[in-house]
Formats: sequence, structure tokens, C-alpha cells
Amino acid sequence: MTAITESPPAIASGLGKTALRIALALLLLAAAALTARWWFAEGRFIETTDNAYVQADIATLAARIDGDVIAVRVADNQAVKAGDALIELDPKDWQANDQAVAALRKAEAGLNLATAQRAVSEQALGVAEAQVQSAEARVVSAEAALRLAESNLANTSVRAPFDGVVGNRAAQLGQHVQPGQQLIAIAPPAARMFVVANFKETQLRRMHPGDRVRLVPDIDPEGAVSGHVDSLAPATGALFSLLPPENATGNFTKVVQRVPVRIVLELPDGKAPTWVRAGLSVTAEVDTRGADAVRHGLFSVRGTCNPGRRWGGGGGSGSCRWCSACSWRSWISRSFRPPYRISRRDCRPRPMRRRGCRRAI
Repeated sequence: MTAITESPPAIASGLGKTALRIALALLLLAAAALTARWWFAEGRFIETTDNAYVQADIATLAARIDGDVIAVRVADNQAVKAGDALIELDPKDWQANDQAVAALRKAEAGLNLATAQRAVSEQALGVAEAQVQSAEARVVSAEAALRLAESNLANTSVRAPFDGVVGNRAAQLGQHVQPGQQLIAIAPPAARMFVVANFKETQLRRMHPGDRVRLVPDIDPEGAVSGHVDSLAPATGALFSLLPPENATGNFTKVVQRVPVRIVLELPDGKAPTWVRAGLSVTAEVDTRGADAVRHGLFSVRGTCNPGRRWGGGGGSGSCRWCSACSWRSWISRSFRPPYRISRRDCRPRPMRRRGCRRAI
């Protein structure tokens, strides 16, 4: 009977496959551990939405008087300063200053004459006083007419109300415009723009003004900028729409509502990136741990302890990392809302567990 034995190359091949499986398993386990650690420490506090857009307070300039356009002094997408003349209207129909000044001088002369007649005619005192009052009224009317003429003449020049960039120019040379007709628009500089992110109502529980935000534009994923939550809208976007929903009639289908959140860009050098344009789409990532929270990423070994608003926010595991002196139970107790008892004496919440990590108030 002949014994069958495996050759050394076959044994080595089997051991190599086993080692490869073990290495892959360890790699997957390490990746899962890193991901779980990041999620418990940071990821679960990040609220993300791609329903966010860059917005700006764009001013649309319109004519205040009727007239013919005689000059367009700017081109589309041109930067302007506050007070610069953008469009000129024909001032011929509104050059009534000479007539208004002549009427004012005539009214003043009549007032002086009536005053002199009252002084020399004591017998007809009542008539003289009436004439003086009438002359004073004509003076006031002439002054008002002069101010109106000056205002109309000034309105023949449409000027920029603030520094910015002009666009959407509708005025054409020789065009006759009416009061209220839109002529041109001006957008503020990029440094004054902001982002409005429409978060779901289920994402707002831990969100507060001052929370740190990371903004990733669709036009340039590498050009992310930082910001902070400025304010939350007082109502959902649906209530501000032209036709608000009426859920008391007809069939009801529950829809998750969204609340606009205003986010202000943080520009250390005062200059915005070149991609910032009103209307562009961005992805907003709000860190709800607080204004002092620092994002360390997936491969950080230890983070900076940042004081937070409450146990579940900046004062929990999201900003103050778990230390070897604390048991798993006490670390979990710091991750959720109080009241919880600390399991070990080394992990008491007062006065400090680690430098910079104080008990939330």
C-alpha cells in the first residue's frame, strides 16, 4: 500500500492562501474599526445635504421716470463701484430747473410786495395779511416744484447702489423706458454671498447657530470652503411658497419638510474663491458638536478636546476622545444624554478628564 503525501510546493501554496485570507480579514477588520471609531467620534454628528445653493442679495435697478436711453456706460459682467453711473436717460424733458427757479423768485417777490403793502396800509390790515399768507403759500409751492424738478433730473442717471458686478442688462440704446421698468441688475461681490441649505426636519435636532460647516461645490470638489450656521428659518420652505400646503383637505401623504438654513462663508484673507457665484450648487456638511468642534478625519489618532454645549454634542465622544483609563461603559455614558453614572473613578466628569475637556453646562 502506497502512502500519498503532499509535495512541499502544495503545502506552501496552501499556507500562502491562508496567510492571504488572514491578512485580508485583518485589513477589513481594521477598516471597519477605523470607520466605527470615526462614526462614533465624529461621523454621527455630521448632517449633510446637497440641497444647498449659493445666494446673494441681488439688486434689480429700474427706471423712476420715463425717457429715452441715451447712454449705457457699463457692459455685462463689469465690476462697478457704489455711485457709478450705469445708464443715462434723456434729461431734456426734465430740465425744468430754470422754470422752477423763476417761479420761486416770482413767489418771493410777491411775498416781499405783500409785506411792504401791509406795512404801509394799516387801514387794510386784514387784506394785507391775507395777501402775505397767499404769497407764502406760493413760495412753499414753488420750492416743492423746484425740489421735484431737481429729483427728476437726478433720476435720469441710474447709479450703482453698492460695489458689485452688473449683469442681466435689459436697457438698450435709444429704448424708451417707463417708470418701474427693469433696466439692469447688480450682484454683490463674492465675499458678501452666502449659502442657503435646505435640511430635512429630522436633521435639525442638534443644529444651532454657530455650528461649523464645510461647503463642497459641485463645480470644484477640491475647492471646499469653511463657514458657520448663521440662522435657521422661522418656518419651513413650503409655508413661504406661493401655494402653501393644506393638509386638512383631501388625501394626506406625509412628506418630510425642509427648513432653510443660512450659512455664512468664512474667508480668512477676505477673498472668496473664484468659483463662488450666486445660484451654484454645493454640498453642506454641518458639524453639530458646536462652534469649537474640530474635524480630524478617519485616520486621526487623537483629537483636540473641545468644550461643547451638552453631553451628546461637543462634550461627548465626538470631541473628547476615549482614554485608556475609562471603561467602555463610561465612554458610552459620555456619548449620550445624562443622567448616567460614571463606572470608574478615574473618569469623573469634574473638573476635567483631559486638558481642554470640561463638563458641558
